[in-house]
Amino acid sequence: MNADIIIIGGGMSGLVAAIVAARGGAKTLIIEYKERVGQKILATGNGR
Repeated sequence: MNADIIIIGGGMSGLVAAIVAARGGAKTLIIEYKERVGQKILATGNGR
């Protein structure tokens, strides 16, 4: 697997960084230890 940029963490900042990098043409890889990325962003009720 080849990537120009590796982002550790799939939270809001990591996802935005990945989007910006990918739009700039970089092959981007996000590494997240949880089952899904952006889980707190998708949750409602103060992250619950």
